Amino acid sequence: MKICKVCRIEKPIEGFPTFLTQLGGSSRRSTCRKCRALATKKSMNRNRRAVEHHRKVSAERGFRYNVQRYGISFEDYMGMLHVQKNLCAICHRPDPSGRRLCIDHNHETKEVRGLLCCVCNTAISLLEMDSSWPIKAKEYLNRKSLLTLSPKTKAYTREWREKVRQGNIKTWSDPKLIEQSRIFGRIGREKQLSAR
Repeated sequence: MKICKVCRIEKPIEGFPTFLTQLGGSSRRSTCRKCRALATKKSMNRNRRAVEHHRKVSAERGFRYNVQRYGISFEDYMGMLHVQKNLCAICHRPDPSGRRLCIDHNHETKEVRGLLCCVCNTAISLLEMDSSWPIKAKEYLNRKSLLTLSPKTKAYTREWREKVRQGNIKTWSDPKLIEQSRIFGRIGREKQLSAR
């Protein structure tokens, strides 16, 4: 039991937060968690303007660094934003996350192409990595769910899930599991070919 320095109430030792000492040990604070939380809240309210200013300045500083990283000035970014009417260059919508538009650039030539929302920026990066990605994505969206496959495949899936639940399957390098996944892949391919 320990007495809080602020509220003067005796409380269990677990009610006092720990902190690291200079010698590498740990000790308990002299104020309880509740009084400490109230003091922090009062301090935040008292210094709200300073806290908000610090957040804004640090965010602005980080943003300016990112703009300069692509070899353009802050004014260039604002000009591009004005020309694009604060909308993504591809989908013509504001960023769905509410953040600033991303600077899209060619990774080989480092040339800035425009400003994109986070969704379009991610899609563009996927296209740059693998040009067949849209075809694969369309095939994925058009295929049936694995849960609507043949009874044989359903039985295999149930059996596999049960093994995972029991912890019998420990690694993907298990030769038996590799063989089973090959069979499963063959069943899926045969089903796709028969559907055409």
